[in-house]
Amino acid sequence: MKTIIISDIKGSSQSIIPYGLNLAKSMESEAVVVHIIDNRTTQVKYSSFSDSQSLSPGEPLGHEETSRKEVTAVNTELDTLLSRETSRLNYPLKVDTLVEVGNMEEEIEKMIKEEPDCIVVTNSEPDGAMFESKEEIYDLVKDSGALCILVPPGKEFSEFKKILLPVDFESKELDKYSDLRFFFDAIDPLINAVSVATEKDYTELELKSNSWVNIAKNTLLPAKVRANVLKGEDFTETVIRYCLRNDYDLIMLFQRKKNAFKKNFKTGLIGTLIEKTNLPVLYFYRK
Repeated sequence: MKTIIISDIKGSSQSIIPYGLNLAKSMESEAVVVHIIDNRTTQVKYSSFSDSQSLSPGEPLGHEETSRKEVTAVNTELDTLLSRETSRLNYPLKVDTLVEVGNMEEEIEKMIKEEPDCIVVTNSEPDGAMFESKEEIYDLVKDSGALCILVPPGKEFSEFKKILLPVDFESKELDKYSDLRFFFDAIDPLINAVSVATEKDYTELELKSNSWVNIAKNTLLPAKVRANVLKGEDFTETVIRYCLRNDYDLIMLFQRKKNAFKKNFKTGLIGTLIEKTNLPVLYFYRK
C-alpha cells in the first residue's frame, strides 16, 4: 500500500505534506511525495548570475537548463521539509520523492497502475504551481481512478476513527467498490452512512437503509457501519448541518459514472463540504 502526496511546496498556504506523512504513518504504508513541473512553464529564462557551470549573466537559459535548475531547487526544498517532518513522526516511515518535468495526470496514472492499493493526498486549494484552479484538482481526483483525499490548508491530521458517508440507500452497487476494502482494513473506522428524505419518504428510506447496511457489511465496509436517514429538503445543507453537530474526522464520497444519485455528487459538493466543515474529503470516482 502506498500514500501518494502531491507536493504543494510552492504554494502560499501551509503545506499538506505533513498531513500526508502522518496519514501514511497511521496506515503503516509507504509514502511518496510527487512534484511534477509542467513542461509548458519551463520556457527560456534569462540568467541573473554566473558560475563555472552556467551561462554568462543576462544570457538566455534553454528549456533543458531551466528545467534542471528547477528540479534541483525543488529537490533541495523538499529534502529540507521532509527531514524536519519525518523526524517529528518518531516512526520509521519510508518516504520517496519524485520530482520531474512532465504531465501530472500521466505520472499519477502511471503510479496508480503500479500500485492500485494507494491513496492520493492533495491540498484542496490550488497552489499556483501544481494546480492553477480548483477545477484542475477536481479533474485530477476524478480521472485518476484512485482514492483521493482533499485536505483543507493547515488542517492537522487526526486518525480516521469516525467517518461520515453520504450515500444513496437505494443503490445496489456497493460490490463495485470491493477493491477499496484495503483502506478500511487499514484504519478500522466507525462509518456513519447518511441520506436525506422528506417527511413523506422517511419511513420507506429508513427500511432501505437497513438493507443497505447488511449489503455494506458483506461487500465493502467494516462491521462498524451505521445508517441514519436525515429529515430535510436540501441534501447538501442537511448533511452539512448534521456533520457540524457531530465530531467527524473525514467525509467520504463515492460516485459511479452512471449512478442515478449523481446529482448529489457533483464535484462542486466537495468544495462546499470542505469550506463549511473544514474537514478533509475522501473522494472516489468509478468510471
